[in-house]
Amino acid sequence: MKKHRKLRKRRKTRKRRKTVEEKYGNIKTLVIAILIILVSAISSYKLHTIRSSPQPKTALIIDGLSVEFNNKEFIDKITYYFKQAGYDVEIYNGTSVTVDTYRKMFNGKYKVIILRVHSAPGDGIIVPKDAIVFFTAEPTTIKKYFAEQLMGFVVKARTLTRGESFYAITPSFIRNAPGKLENAVIIVLSCYGTLGGITVREFLDKGAMAYIGWDGEVSPEYMDKAGLFLVENLVKHHLSIEEAVRKTMEEIGPDPFFGSYLKYYPPNAGSYKL
Repeated sequence: MKKHRKLRKRRKTRKRRKTVEEKYGNIKTLVIAILIILVSAISSYKLHTIRSSPQPKTALIIDGLSVEFNNKEFIDKITYYFKQAGYDVEIYNGTSVTVDTYRKMFNGKYKVIILRVHSAPGDGIIVPKDAIVFFTAEPTTIKKYFAEQLMGFVVKARTLTRGESFYAITPSFIRNAPGKLENAVIIVLSCYGTLGGITVREFLDKGAMAYIGWDGEVSPEYMDKAGLFLVENLVKHHLSIEEAVRKTMEEIGPDPFFGSYLKYYPPNAGSYKL
């Protein structure tokens, strides 16, 4: 009998010990489950915050003409319009306009890109005559870009106003630059912006939403006046591209000396609003 009682007591002890282990095991499982729920909740909150927070809009202004035709009032006004509309604004002017500056266009963060630079038709050898090149502010007296010149990405180009030679980027540069434009609107404040269509097509193929420019030569004074009116209507008054371009031509008109008209591409981008 005594032996039987000791055996029963031992069994009870074992049973009690097992119950304690199960109890602590259940608590451990519960703690792990709570931690998983908390981590999931925090992750979901962060993901929701990222998705619901609007990404900052950024406008890029490349003002190579500031070296020769400085217009601080123009730059200040369009910067004001963009900032009032909630944009961040990055400006490169003067000697800061280099080949590397043009590479920045393709990092995918710009919603609007304004090129206030010298441009010129191609030479018919390296660059087709119905395409244009965009000037940097880097004089060709500085020997560089050997590989880019061999590949036709960069050429030497001479301004008509002063006859100075600068490095300029070509349509091949645009085509082969790393990155995309991510639906950016390109506004070319320069001569021959829409000449031929080759340069326009390269920008669109690179991911631009729309391309706006003049079909011939323009004077700096007229270009800035019309360009400011265009940007004001696009950014401040939120007109569509078609409405803003049409209103600019109605109110400001074509270039009074050269007769050049402002145009946009592709046609189906006319309804787009910034």
